[in-house]
Amino acid sequence: MPIPSVKDKLSKKLIVFFLAAIIAAVLSIKTLAQKSLDQESQDKDAISQEALAKEEGSSEKASLEEKPLEATPQETFTQGAISREAATDKGADAEDAEAAAREAQARKEKDLAAQSPSNPAEDSFLSNRESFTKAVEEFQAMPSPPDLVAAILSIEAADAEEIPSDEPYPALYTSKTLFIEAMEQVSQLEPSKNKVTGVIVPHHMLAPDLIAKGFAFARSGKYKRVVILCPDHFKRTKTTASVPRRSFPTILGRSALDDEDAQILLEDPLFSQSDLFSHEHAIQALLPFIIAYFPEATVLPVALSTKAPVEEWPKLAEKLSTIINEDTLLVQSTDFSHHLQQDAAKARDEESLSVLRAMDPDLIPGLHQSGNVDSKASMFILMSLQKAAGATIEILDHKNACDYLQDREPCPAASDLTTYIIAAYLLKDLPAARPEKAGPKAP
Repeated sequence: MPIPSVKDKLSKKLIVFFLAAIIAAVLSIKTLAQKSLDQESQDKDAISQEALAKEEGSSEKASLEEKPLEATPQETFTQGAISREAATDKGADAEDAEAAAREAQARKEKDLAAQSPSNPAEDSFLSNRESFTKAVEEFQAMPSPPDLVAAILSIEAADAEEIPSDEPYPALYTSKTLFIEAMEQVSQLEPSKNKVTGVIVPHHMLAPDLIAKGFAFARSGKYKRVVILCPDHFKRTKTTASVPRRSFPTILGRSALDDEDAQILLEDPLFSQSDLFSHEHAIQALLPFIIAYFPEATVLPVALSTKAPVEEWPKLAEKLSTIINEDTLLVQSTDFSHHLQQDAAKARDEESLSVLRAMDPDLIPGLHQSGNVDSKASMFILMSLQKAAGATIEILDHKNACDYLQDREPCPAASDLTTYIIAAYLLKDLPAARPEKAGPKAP
C-alpha cells in the first residue's frame, strides 16, 4: 500500500477538528440537560409541597368537623413500612439507610398524589419525569471528552496499523545484561548430537535461562530460517494467524524478516499481515537469543489467535508445512499453566507433559487454554509437523515461577503461578531441502 499523501494527512486533521467540535457540543448539551433536570426537580418539589400543604389543611379541617377515620389498609402498610425501615436503619449501613429513606419518601409522595385532587399539570409532570430522568442519565453515561479523545486516538492507531513502513519495530528490551547472563548460565550445556527441528521455550522473562537453554541445545544446527509460533496475547490479529510487516531490531542486533515465506503464508486467507508484533513479548523476548545463536537465520513470527477454531489448526499446519525443510527451526513460544496454586499447577503440568510425551496432537484440544498452556494452537501445529516428519521429543526442563523466587518466603507467586516447560524435537532422517524457485525465463 502507498504511504499516505499530505492530502490524506490533512483530511485526518480535519476529521479530528470536527470531532473536537462535536465534543464541545456534547459538553454544552450535557450542561443544558443537567440544568433542565435541576429545574424539573425544583418544580416537582414545589408541586409536592403545595399538595402537602393542601392535604394538611384539609386534614386539620376534617379533624374539627368529624371524628378521625380508621387508617386505610394502604396507610397502615405505608406507616408500618416506614416504622420498619426506621427500626432497620439503626443497624444498617449508610447505603441501606439512604435506600430505605428513598423508598419511604416515594411511597409517601405516591399516597399524597392519590389523595389529592387531580391536577393535569402535575399528572403530566409525574408521568414524564421517569422517562426524562432515564434519558438524562443515559446521556450522562456517554463517554467524557478524554474518553472520546482516547477513542479517536485508538481509531487513528488502528488505521496506522494498516500503513506499511520500512521502519523496523521498536525493541521492547533495551538492556543486554539479562540476555547475556542467561546465555552464560547455559554456556556449558552440550548441544544436541541429533538434528533439532523444533524447540519449546517460554517467553516469560522471569525465566530467561530456560529460553537460552532451549536455543543452546539446538545451536549446532545451521538454520536459514527460524519460524516462531506464539499466542496473540493482546488479541489484535484480524484473522486466525498473523505475520509481521517489518523486521525487528534488538539489543543484540537486527533480525531479518523472512518476507518470502511470509508472502507464501499470506496466500491463505487464514493468514494476514499485522503490526501486533510491535508489542508482542512472546516474539521480542526470544529474538536476542535467536540472533546470538543463529546470526545467519531469517525470522518469521506467526501469532495465532487464542480463539482459533480447532478445525482450523490442521489447515494452519498444512500451510506452514510448505515453508518447512531441513533449513528450518520451528519454535513454540509458550508459557504453560497460568494463575494457579502450586498443587493445581503441578497437576496441569503433568497433563501437559503426558500429552507431549505421547506425541499425539489429537489430545491437545482437551487441554485447557491458559490453564495448561497459553497457545494450544501453537502446540498442536508444532507437534503435528514434527510427528509427520518422524521426530521424537526430549523434555529438557520444567520449572515454575517460585523456582526463581526462592529467596522469598512464602513465594509471592505461589497462588498465581506461571510454569515453564522446555523441550526439543529431534530428527535423524531429514526431509529434502525445498527446491529453489526458478528464475524468470529469458526472452
